[in-house]
Amino acid sequence: MIFSNITQIKRANKASGYYWFDPGALAFFNSKFPPRCVYPVKDGAFFISSEYSKGVYISSGWIPDGPVLWTLRFADAKGEISTVGDFQQYESLEEAKEAAIKAQQEHDIKHDIAAAIKVTMESVDPNAYVFLEEEA
Repeated sequence: MIFSNITQIKRANKASGYYWFDPGALAFFNSKFPPRCVYPVKDGAFFISSEYSKGVYISSGWIPDGPVLWTLRFADAKGEISTVGDFQQYESLEEAKEAAIKAQQEHDIKHDIAAAIKVTMESVDPNAYVFLEEEA
């Protein structure tokens, strides 16, 4: 399945029995999804999420909010989510968008090559070739 928006990814994730988008999980990481954050590919989509840590008070004092950082993710056709690269790898949305576009382009090229190889291999009749033995 090709996804064109985050709602489709959320639905597929839930339908497959995953909990990646559950409100508790999103709240724990303070996850957000910027507008136009989905980059479709032939077997899923890349998408961008932002996360930050909220400030907390501990016995030694107040720990302030952490910075908002960005993560590139991949949703496969079944809605399973994986992190591409490192968690919170990007310091800006622009950096994350550039990485998503690059990943989208490379993924489709790899997918096209794999499909072409599969078609070629399926069309080869192993009985059609005669292998000659080397002369002694």
